[in-house]
Amino acid sequence: MGDLITGFLSVDSRFANSMPALLFKPGFLTIQYIQGKRNRYLDPIRMFITIVVVYFILPFSGDGVKLNEKQNTGTEIIDSVMTATNRQPKSSADSTKGKDNESDLEIDAADYPRIKTMVKNGITDTDVVLDSLGKQKTFWNRFWYSELIKFAASDFNEFKEYLFSKLPWIIFMLMPVFAILLKLFYIRNNTLYIDHLIFAFHLHSFIFLMGCIYILITEYTMAEPLVAVFWIIIAYTLTALKRVYRQSWLKTTLKLFLLSIVYFTAGMISLLASMFVIFLIW
Repeated sequence: MGDLITGFLSVDSRFANSMPALLFKPGFLTIQYIQGKRNRYLDPIRMFITIVVVYFILPFSGDGVKLNEKQNTGTEIIDSVMTATNRQPKSSADSTKGKDNESDLEIDAADYPRIKTMVKNGITDTDVVLDSLGKQKTFWNRFWYSELIKFAASDFNEFKEYLFSKLPWIIFMLMPVFAILLKLFYIRNNTLYIDHLIFAFHLHSFIFLMGCIYILITEYTMAEPLVAVFWIIIAYTLTALKRVYRQSWLKTTLKLFLLSIVYFTAGMISLLASMFVIFLIW
C-alpha cells in the first residue's frame, strides 16, 4: 500500500493534471488517452487501484467502523435458516437417492444442525462426519460436507475481514465485464475494446473518488450527502458517455438506463460467484 501511494503521488505533475480533469471534466481523460496524449496523466489502471484501495481503508481510519465491532455475527442467522429446513423429514425415496451411483451427491440440509453439534464436540474429520450421517464417501459428498464442516467451524468475523480484503480485486475484475457491456451497447461505434476498458477505469475511479469524499464528509461533519452524491455520479456518467461516444442525449440517457440495469445484474452475479470461490479457497 505504501509503494502504491508513493508511486501514485511521486509524479506530481501527472497527479495535478489528472485529479482536476477526473473530477470536473467527464470523459476528458479517456479522450486524451484514445488520442495518445498519455504522458501528462496518471496511468488509468494504477489510478483506479489506488483510489479503490483508499476507499476501502478510509472507514478504518479515525473512529471509522470496524468489521468486528459486533460480536453477534451473521453465522447465527444462517444457522437458523439451515436449521429450519429440519422440519421436513426425508422420505424413504430421498434417503436412497444416489446410492446406485458413486458420483451422486446426497444433500440434506437437515444434516447441518448435526454437523454443527459434531464440530462443537471437536469432530471435524469429513469421513467421520459422513459415517455418522450415513452418507456414502463419494467425491461430491466429501466436497459438499467438507465445506459444511468448514462453515460450521468458521469465525464469520474472520471471513468478513478476509472477504473485505479481497473486495478491491473483485471490483477490479468487474472492469472487463463493464467494458464488454460498453462494447455491446456501442457496437456500431467501432471503438476498440481496450478503449472501452480505459473508460471503465476512469469512470469507476471517479465513482470511488466520490465515495471517498462521501466518507470524509460523513465522518467529520453532520452532513449526509448520499442523494447529492448519487445524482452527481449519474450526471457525470451521462456526460462522460455523451462526450466519449458522441451520441445524442436521448440515446445516451436510454443506454445509460439499460446499461445500469444489465451491469447491476452482472455485477451481483459476479460478486456472488466471487464470494463463493473465495469461501472455497479460504
